[in-house]
Amino acid sequence: MFEESTIQDLWSGSESALSQIPGRAVAAVDNGIPVIIAILALLAIILLHRQVLQAIGGSVLILTSSVRRNAVFSDLSYRSSALTATVILAPLYSYILVRCGASHLSYYATLGLVAAYLLYHPVAIYIYGNLHRIYGARDIIFLHRAASLMMMILSLPALLLVWIFPSAIPTLPGIWLILSAAICLIPYWVTAARMKVSLGFSKVFIFLYLCALECLPVAVILKIFLT
Repeated sequence: MFEESTIQDLWSGSESALSQIPGRAVAAVDNGIPVIIAILALLAIILLHRQVLQAIGGSVLILTSSVRRNAVFSDLSYRSSALTATVILAPLYSYILVRCGASHLSYYATLGLVAAYLLYHPVAIYIYGNLHRIYGARDIIFLHRAASLMMMILSLPALLLVWIFPSAIPTLPGIWLILSAAICLIPYWVTAARMKVSLGFSKVFIFLYLCALECLPVAVILKIFLT
């Protein structure tokens, strides 16, 4: 009787301890609506692969070619494809962040933060551009969308890393997510600053812009994810 109660107590204690392991909490996202949303997003990418590929191709040109950038900006089909691809990829990117352990929030809270990041910058630039009648401010919005789109695209291999190396969560997928974000965001920040100078933005505004609209949102999101 003594041994039976001891074993039962040990099992209860082990179960409660296992439930507090981060990897165990991350695995909980594998069940329920988030998985269905992620699968539907993958199916949408397959079904709309032409638009997604057009959005990827245009985004690569925007981030790498200063000569062809303006031509892509004026392409209405690219704008439509980029918007469609962003709407599809945002829920999938949120799932990747949670599944890889990069975000300790719930899936819906992570999705809300991703949506806020994607909307906060364009809305602020649109308002400022209209108030000061700066022609070309919308190009910065397209540039931000291209960088965000490529960041979400490059994050997709993180799901393979989770599947192949489950014991490496969250270190290995986290490193991949950080590298993919840096590859897209750093060139974007440099190009956006140059565009603002050419559009007549003051140096004070550019400094405040980099602090308030670029660095601050990323820092806040990282702080929320990692806390």
